[in-house]
Amino acid sequence: MIVLPSALPLQPLFVRLAVDRQFWRPSARLAGAVQICNVPLSCRPGEPGLPFSAMALPGRYFADLVARARAWPGPVVILSPAWRHTARTLECLLAELSDMRDDAQGGGAATGWTILYDYADRALAYALPPPSPADGRLDYELRWLSTTDAPLDALLFQALGLPCRLRRVRLPGGPPSSSCVGLPTFPHMLPQPRLSAQARLQMLGDPRAGGQTSAVIPFHAGDVLLAAQVLQACGEGFTSLLVHEQFADVARAACTRWPVQSFSGRISVAGRDPLAVPSAE
Repeated sequence: MIVLPSALPLQPLFVRLAVDRQFWRPSARLAGAVQICNVPLSCRPGEPGLPFSAMALPGRYFADLVARARAWPGPVVILSPAWRHTARTLECLLAELSDMRDDAQGGGAATGWTILYDYADRALAYALPPPSPADGRLDYELRWLSTTDAPLDALLFQALGLPCRLRRVRLPGGPPSSSCVGLPTFPHMLPQPRLSAQARLQMLGDPRAGGQTSAVIPFHAGDVLLAAQVLQACGEGFTSLLVHEQFADVARAACTRWPVQSFSGRISVAGRDPLAVPSAE
């Protein structure tokens, strides 16, 4: 049986990405114990919420959710945007927050981030450390989190010099659905959240990297032109562009802020797995 806290000093704020555009409200059981912030996913120009992109990883949405929640004076918990959550999951997480409060009163709590995860090592939610002021560098690094693999994300926090602990949560009925926020997306995108976090962890721990990071621009001239224009206007966090040699001139003409490196090889068919489809050009 899940024992819900009768009252917390300040109501925790749970922030979720409303991919399904279903806006949760506290149930009768949770009334007075929690506040819920539903952030919609914007799929059309002018719609409120976070802009949707089929190629965006869950970490990008997670960083934006953190930025929106910082003004809350009480505890803040960001639900992982990678999973489809249920009201039952919310109750389990709230009960775990109550246990964390008891630990703090007993002197056993650690400061820093807390990742709440299940017995399959899947990250369910992230409790922000209080207080959590705005930090541009941290906002950038949060985009690299997998939001799926709790031990991996804990290692990434540690590599950034940020205290982080893991709290296991037992979910009735098993783990959440594996549907990612980026769906519908290309099948080869599904492993990318973990691969992205692993790559960043390697960059942070490898002295040979020397802070050098390349932004890889996608195949096809139109994609390269659009991506280069966006990076010219607002790109940050890298030191060069990596583009296929057939489109390097397009990138150099559209983006003059960084040097452009080129590579050779086959070109994938648009919308297909580049590792599985032979070149058509």
